Amino acid sequence: MEFELSTQIYRVYQLHRKKIREVLKEYDITSEQWMVLGRLYRNSGEYNQKELAKELNKEQPSMTRIIDILEKKKYVTRERSNQDRREFIIHITGKGKDFYEETLPAAITAQKEIKALISSKESDQIMKILKKMEKGLERELE
Repeated sequence: MEFELSTQIYRVYQLHRKKIREVLKEYDITSEQWMVLGRLYRNSGEYNQKELAKELNKEQPSMTRIIDILEKKKYVTRERSNQDRREFIIHITGKGKDFYEETLPAAITAQKEIKALISSKESDQIMKILKKMEKGLERELE
């Protein structure tokens, strides 16, 4: 049972993504695209693309594809950084903000349904353990 914990974490992650994907499907957006919009929305509407990819644990090519799609939908704009011409700053547009606000209640409902499967105490315990694992792994991988 060497990989039992990893397998279970991955399985729950996949089911969680499936639930969120089902909710967002009617809005024609993926959970990854929605997470980018959310991060921009909560961060005064702009982010350095490299920092955004790092925070969301995305490889640069994947982040570029997500931004390309959001840009085509007119939810974000992209401009070169004044500090480093190799970097881009991503801005959420008014349309992107409106869309995020429109979809937020459905996403919150889905999160509440997921969280209702366990008690508050269990949720707190799981979060504490997962954060401990995350910090340990980050230290090892530095």
